Amino acid sequence: MSREMSIGIASALSAAALAAYAVLGAAEPNPDQVRTLPYVIGFTLVIAGIVFGLVVPWAERRSQGLRTNRPAKAGLVSSILGLLTVVAFWSGLPIILGGAGVALGMAGQERAAEAGRRRLAMAAIIVGALAVLLGVGSTIWDSTT
Repeated sequence: MSREMSIGIASALSAAALAAYAVLGAAEPNPDQVRTLPYVIGFTLVIAGIVFGLVVPWAERRSQGLRTNRPAKAGLVSSILGLLTVVAFWSGLPIILGGAGVALGMAGQERAAEAGRRRLAMAAIIVGALAVLLGVGSTIWDSTT
């Protein structure tokens, strides 16, 4: 199994588990939230499948004749989107998009020797990790208040 696939599975399962924790971990779970939990988890898993099944492989594919570092660029975009979705932390998007940014940033680091953009790849890793941490922290903080 590839590193990206491992990160994708870990991101999907973490996002689904955090959604369940946010709803079911409360002292008195909200019945409306309990009813919608399967839909949120399903949404999370579908988005993770799209991101790690389509977007990440597309970004890692080598362009014909071009020496570009598409993983670094796509990783930074994904990481920034993950950071922006922290306001919707309950959706699991910060964890999925941040995880994709980290995975693509790592692939971009490997490709940097031939295509450059090492700093861009490092930025994707840092911003993606920040999105994941803020997503997890927001979920935990929200469920304790």
